[in-house]
Amino acid sequence: MRHNFAARSLEQNLPRLTSYARALANGFIGLKAVRETADYDPTQSLTTDDANLWIRVARNALSALQAMSADDRQILSNITLTGSPQFQ
Repeated sequence: MRHNFAARSLEQNLPRLTSYARALANGFIGLKAVRETADYDPTQSLTTDDANLWIRVARNALSALQAMSADDRQILSNITLTGSPQFQ
């Protein structure tokens, strides 16, 4: 998966997603951004509270994934891999 492409595609399709898919997409986008900051910005430091916040975000995203229908999972997969809700 190309993470930058996936995050942009998810962001562009957020209004079209169900609430569970939107929760997962937002979690993915946020976690990707904070991981890049942690990896590439030496001026930033994360606190224990920050880490706990992002752990909750990840858990909520996983809960959303578990609650999603198979169709929603397929749509989300299509968006992250191809940029479109439908296979092209």
